[in-house]
Amino acid sequence: MKFNINKVKLNLDIIILFFMYFQLVILNFWGITSSVYKLVVVLILIRFLFSFKILKKDFVLISLLLFTFILNVLFSDLQSLEVLKTNFLTQFYAVFYCYYIYYLNKYKREWVLNIFSSSFFIFNATAIINVCILLIQIFYPYSIIGFRTGIINDYYPDLISGLFGYSAVPLVCLFFVFVIIYDIRKYRASRGGGAKKFLFIFILLLSLVSVYISINNDNKAFFSILPFCIIMYLISNYKMRKLKFILYFFLSIICIIVLYYYNIFFNEFVNNYIIKLYRMIINSITISNKANGSNERIALILETLKTKTTWLFGKGFATISIYEENYLGYKHFGQSDFATLLLIGGIWYFVFLGIFYYRMFCSFVSNKINILFIDKIIVVLLMILIAIYTQCFTRANYMFCFILLLFDFSKVQQRTETDQIDIN
Repeated sequence: MKFNINKVKLNLDIIILFFMYFQLVILNFWGITSSVYKLVVVLILIRFLFSFKILKKDFVLISLLLFTFILNVLFSDLQSLEVLKTNFLTQFYAVFYCYYIYYLNKYKREWVLNIFSSSFFIFNATAIINVCILLIQIFYPYSIIGFRTGIINDYYPDLISGLFGYSAVPLVCLFFVFVIIYDIRKYRASRGGGAKKFLFIFILLLSLVSVYISINNDNKAFFSILPFCIIMYLISNYKMRKLKFILYFFLSIICIIVLYYYNIFFNEFVNNYIIKLYRMIINSITISNKANGSNERIALILETLKTKTTWLFGKGFATISIYEENYLGYKHFGQSDFATLLLIGGIWYFVFLGIFYYRMFCSFVSNKINILFIDKIIVVLLMILIAIYTQCFTRANYMFCFILLLFDFSKVQQRTETDQIDIN
């Protein structure tokens, strides 16, 4: 029997993506995240044994990233090797996941996009199953809770996170935003007829259910992230740069204003879940470590920018755990990677990490050198927004979900059969 190396590589790629996805949507619920991380890393290393290339730019960026990480350790108080190991691994897994998909996308982009486009039923079935679990968690408190591997969370709405794990509300938000944008992408690529009408109704229902769930699990960020991503998606799409889009946009704004002033239910909703969120952000500028919950994300960034060590090599990865509870008086320290990595890693490490991810994220949107300027801006804005809200740079499952969201913005030259939806 002849040994087919290409078939082995293909099977390995499928297995690796399988584990990445199911770790995101269910394996974390059982508390086996660490074991799956190690398994996936081993599989990727085996895959790279068959074929591996690294561009000079990638090599230089990785070298600079490692160099600044070492400087961070050397210029800080080396208090715990265990803390250093944990801080390194939490970032390593996220970087390794991202680099593998970057590598796969670079050399097998058509295959990757076909897999992505043909996974409509997998993604939506996952969303539907989680909607059912989430509704059970809402109506029957404490009936279903993910396996806890860390700190106990006494605030029940944070535990309404479906099969995504214990206290994983930001991941629920990220996944449902991804699926809704993915379905909008499918809707636009589909031909007319019953299937397209069905998909429109499904998107509307999924969005409404997501809003209801977000109200009950106190996920205020959903009401900012989803509209932002939808607008960014429409802007990034070439068909939406016409006058018709501008007209629809302003008509939508007018409709929202009219509803806000003349519909009491819509008025209360906007006040409680959108305006209240932005008031919290503004208030967090002055209350500093007295902030709590979502306020802490912004307050910690502002305090970080005032800290001297931030502008050198940071507090030190061997000094403070990324998830150090109550550090600097912040009860939820570590919930925002933007603030945490900037404070602990310092400006130089943070900048090189941002450049490294920016390079890979742009390739997911477009594999061409001449990526559109507007798409570059969108990538940067999404990076900042998601890094402020989630732990996408220190948790590989969050990173994988963010990568899926970025593929929603990927450019395809022409419509393929896998872009069509066959409901039957």
